[in-house]
Amino acid sequence: MTLSAAGAIRIIHARRLYHDQHGWEMRSLLSILIIVSSLACVACSYSTDFVVINESESAVEISYKVKEPPNGPPKIDVIPATKLASQLKSNEKTKWQDIAADRYKVDQENRTVTVKLLPQEALFLTRMHHYTGLDDPIDVNWFPIEELSVAGSVGSLKSSGKQLLRAFSEQSRVLYTLTYQ
Repeated sequence: MTLSAAGAIRIIHARRLYHDQHGWEMRSLLSILIIVSSLACVACSYSTDFVVINESESAVEISYKVKEPPNGPPKIDVIPATKLASQLKSNEKTKWQDIAADRYKVDQENRTVTVKLLPQEALFLTRMHHYTGLDDPIDVNWFPIEELSVAGSVGSLKSSGKQLLRAFSEQSRVLYTLTYQ
């Protein structure tokens, strides 16, 4: 069976006509699927900040030890950042401000960072992507702070491991705080 040129053209034309009539449905469905899946990924994606707040009337010394990353650089490359504690509770999104070099020191050998935190100030410690809490062993294992101590005029607090995570209070899904009073 052989096709004539005119017959082949009619078949091609018929396929194009079918595709033009039904192709828009597929393209529309594909576009909607892409938009919905993108929104689903964005909607459930969040980061949780871990913050120490000094609600006392005098400065406190915060010292924390950073876990050594399994495959990362051994050097701690951090400039501590703060904001007023009252800015955490407001709906405005104020940026964290790097603190002056004379208010902190980094001990590379012991992997510790020591910060002088002023009264009514909040110190940003770390951010975790998709933190779900103490019930998730992966979250507990991946928390980058190994040990934390806070020393001030009314006493001191020292915590490590899972106990350290328990010391933080959930303010919202995106904010956990440890408050020194």
